[in-house]
Amino acid sequence: MSLTLEDFKNRFKKLGKLIYLAQNAPALAVELKKIHVAAIDQLASTYAGVADDSEEFDLLDEAISPLGQQVKAATDAITSLPSSARTAADVILRRYIAVDIGQQSGAGYTTLGPALANAMGAVGASVAPAAGNPNGFAAWFNAQFGIALPTNASASIPDAWVTDAVV
Repeated sequence: MSLTLEDFKNRFKKLGKLIYLAQNAPALAVELKKIHVAAIDQLASTYAGVADDSEEFDLLDEAISPLGQQVKAATDAITSLPSSARTAADVILRRYIAVDIGQQSGAGYTTLGPALANAMGAVGASVAPAAGNPNGFAAWFNAQFGIALPTNASASIPDAWVTDAVV
């Protein structure tokens, strides 16, 4: 099966959301940690100077510590999302797009990269140059997979599919 321009657009919309997730997850984890620290600060200042230290200990033991454990679990999970998104993109590329452009499932990137670029070029599919958006398709594919996608200032596959939360 050969892919049309619309087929490439469809697949790159999906890949764009994976890239968006990979690029934004680390900042979300940091923000969650900041919110948790602010909550601890606020709780500490609210209860500072209470006469009953055992009440303070109970508050920390029963409320703050479990919350901190949950925040840690959540931030650990969020921090792993870039790796998970890259793995998902790898599956889409090597198991699905590879077959669609006449390559073997699981083809290596040294084979898949040029075949993908040629298949995209044959139907006029292109992405914006990396210089225009270092967070876009061209830069991410090159950094993650060593694949040089065909670029054009008037790209048919817009970087907005990476940089916008919803397409």
